[in-house]
Amino acid sequence: MAEFKLICPGCRAEYALPPDAIPQGGREVECPACGHVWQAHPPAAGGRLDLGRFFSRRPDQDETPRPLPPARARLSPDVLDMLKSEVDHERRMRDAEQPDDPRPGAEEIDWPATTVTLPPMPAALPPPSPAIAAPNPAIPDAPRAQVPRGPDARDARDARDARDARDAREPERRQPDLRQPELRQQAETTVHRRATATPIRVMRRGRGFGAGMTMALLAAAAVLAVYLLAPVAETRGWPLSGTLAAARDGLDALRQWLATRVGG
Repeated sequence: MAEFKLICPGCRAEYALPPDAIPQGGREVECPACGHVWQAHPPAAGGRLDLGRFFSRRPDQDETPRPLPPARARLSPDVLDMLKSEVDHERRMRDAEQPDDPRPGAEEIDWPATTVTLPPMPAALPPPSPAIAAPNPAIPDAPRAQVPRGPDARDARDARDARDARDAREPERRQPDLRQPELRQQAETTVHRRATATPIRVMRRGRGFGAGMTMALLAAAAVLAVYLLAPVAETRGWPLSGTLAAARDGLDALRQWLATRVGG
């Protein structure tokens, strides 16, 4: 006889057992996986041993099914209307807080959706025509000069001719003609001298001040170098030690003479 399978009613684990492992009267077995203990019986001829559902319950349990819980009472229509109004109010408040969508529920479009073609622009626009103001009939025309006629016109023409003749007899008072090269060059030289006289004088004055400051700084630097290098040259025995010592003595004598002249 082939092996048979034993199924644990606790964890549904299957075990292959030899046919003589469980006697005909049954035997208490324990599942090594979950530790469940039950009474196992050998399988019937041609059947499969699965008796866990018969021994999983306690003997004191009743096989009659438990009664179903009572159905809930239906709410009154007034309560349902109040709940619906509350839900609608909450939905309206939530929609008001969210930004308005110009296309609600519209699906996203894979761009580019359309192609926009602009009309060709003209190479150059024609210049705008000048605006001509329409005549205003409410504004009267400006009075025009009255042209004398008759004897008065002849007197005015004679006076104008006499004035022209008097102007022709007077000596000409004209500016000198600068078309000649000598006159043009003289005029340009005069203008150039007038334009550059003051800046050159100011520049020369500033240049003399800078030269004086430079000479004073150089003299002070030379005196300071003599006083600093004379002791060093004398200590180290430089060839110019005597010259520097003599220069220092001369500067001391000059300083004493100036002090005497200023103090006396």
